[in-house]
Amino acid sequence: MKALRCTVLGANGFIGGYLCKELVALTDQVNAFDCVFNNKLLNELAGKIHLYPGDISNDFSLEEVISNTDILFHLAYTTTPSTSDADIIYDITSNLISTIKILIMCVKHKVKKIIFPSSGGTVYGIHSADTAIKEDFATHPISSYGATKVAIEKYLYIFEKKYGLKYIILRLANPYGPKFTGFSQGVIPAFIRYILDGKPLYVWGNGEVIRDYIYIDDVISAFVKSINYQGEERLFNIGSGVGLSINQLINILERCEGKKLTVNYQKPRTCDVPSVYLDISKAKEHLNWFPVVDIENGIRMTYEYMKQYLHVIN
Repeated sequence: MKALRCTVLGANGFIGGYLCKELVALTDQVNAFDCVFNNKLLNELAGKIHLYPGDISNDFSLEEVISNTDILFHLAYTTTPSTSDADIIYDITSNLISTIKILIMCVKHKVKKIIFPSSGGTVYGIHSADTAIKEDFATHPISSYGATKVAIEKYLYIFEKKYGLKYIILRLANPYGPKFTGFSQGVIPAFIRYILDGKPLYVWGNGEVIRDYIYIDDVISAFVKSINYQGEERLFNIGSGVGLSINQLINILERCEGKKLTVNYQKPRTCDVPSVYLDISKAKEHLNWFPVVDIENGIRMTYEYMKQYLHVIN
């Protein structure tokens, strides 16, 4: 693995920063590509990674970094499930079309493998709340975000069949862990920020929406396991395998804070499916991957770290 040149598109994001940190310890060259670099973790890696400022819509800057790549982690995405439907054309253009351009460049420059984080929370759509979702379940996304993720999965399949471009798709549950910027994205760090600021929590719906949450260290482990995987499987669910309602999540946070929290329930959002938790048996069997951090300990570690960090910067 040492001789590999690894590139992270979207390196400044939550997952990207942690991934770059792990890759530095494992490979000789790590290229970080993003339009800005203000991630605390990337700053700590100064001199150990190669920074490539650029936007995925800019073909020139993309080609520069992809031409110097063996393993490409395509984490760059311009929308979220809640924002994608506001401008579907933008979602398709900036994510799907840009990704197809990236795949063409990967073929041209003989990239060995592309690893793509899809969305275990949005691609499946509405399924029974009593069932852990497997990779072969039908995909019926109810947001443009989920639809473009599925479309990219299909193009990855096409590019391997037609051009031999190897790929791995990781359908991630909801990643969480200590965050240093972008507190509005991801319910756990968002809630913790509200708690530490002494503000009430706002919940879409009645709090009974069920989600699967996966700690950032376990997410990064799945990406790393994907680098050397040589089997025939291409698609893996990456989650805890356990469903947790927003109200149960709040109960854990109350134990962290040691008091009852003020919660304001709002009208539900149309982009939210009622229940999603993932069957992760395939990743355990083929990737030899399994989550290590349980939800209670993961939330407590996130809470304590963010509490300390926000105290320092404030």
